[in-house]
Amino acid sequence: MLNGQLPKHITPRKFAQNETELAGRIAVRELDRLADMLAGEDAEVALSLAFSLDENRRPRIAGELEAELPMLCQRCLDVVNVKIRTGLNLAVVWSEEQAKALPKDVDPLILEDDTTDLRQLVEDELLLSVPLVAYHENAQCHAGQVFSTDPDYSEDVAEETQDKPNPFSVLAQLKTGD
Repeated sequence: MLNGQLPKHITPRKFAQNETELAGRIAVRELDRLADMLAGEDAEVALSLAFSLDENRRPRIAGELEAELPMLCQRCLDVVNVKIRTGLNLAVVWSEEQAKALPKDVDPLILEDDTTDLRQLVEDELLLSVPLVAYHENAQCHAGQVFSTDPDYSEDVAEETQDKPNPFSVLAQLKTGD
């Protein structure tokens, strides 16, 4: 297993033949597209990747990425740390036709040559896992509003609004008085 300093470029075919395992950390500031989406660049991505050959002698990459990313809460616009944990199950292919022939549970990694940028691979996988909207939990949010997905909560609010007198009921009396 290779720990510590991760290579910038990897050769999946060679790594798969040697059954190489990579583990380490990448600073978010090295992942430009991801860093542009975040509220800070101090985070790190922990990765653990295992390279192997499948039954068709295709290079495979399996592993896990984990990060706690600072994003803006869309309720209060304060920073919220979003935990991301995603698994990888990739097969290395060299054409769209080969990608279409893969089993449904395997994602293709289409390469034009033998090497690929490890940071770009990690960044692509993280971008697919980052939520479109980030927000604090209700108790932690500074917006002062309560949002609930609990169906009983919405029924309670509906009952409260039914108990209040309708301010437009006076208009209904005027209409019948003509």
